[in-house]
Amino acid sequence: MPRINPLVDLNNALSLNYVIPMGTQDLGCSSEDIDMRYALPGDIFVPFGGEGTETLDPGEIVYVAGHEVRTRRWTWRQSEYGKITADTSHVFFPIDGFTDVNQEQVDPIRAELAEHLQGMFHCQVITGFVDRDHPICNLDM
Repeated sequence: MPRINPLVDLNNALSLNYVIPMGTQDLGCSSEDIDMRYALPGDIFVPFGGEGTETLDPGEIVYVAGHEVRTRRWTWRQSEYGKITADTSHVFFPIDGFTDVNQEQVDPIRAELAEHLQGMFHCQVITGFVDRDHPICNLDM
């Protein structure tokens, strides 16, 4: 795989190792909360490396900050919004999984990611999960 930057490279390595979709998003480039929801009219998606916008499919799952779509099709299609740069200092790593399908894979990848982030980047790490019974994960530091 091509090298992008250390954070994205770590994400890609873990995602491939565990065969779990993951994203890497800059939290510092928006004052809006990150939501995972169905796409709404007015949502804007600018594909990674692109300049124009794409029309979202009705009912498609997206990660958004306000109406700026960070990723579409869960974490598969990343946007220019929230991409990791040399100035990134607050990062969100969504790991797509389901408690009744692959929780036994999600938990270890989350733990290994936290371990690598602390060991390699000497940073504070907050972990959590979101599901039907726990719809909010507070990432305030």
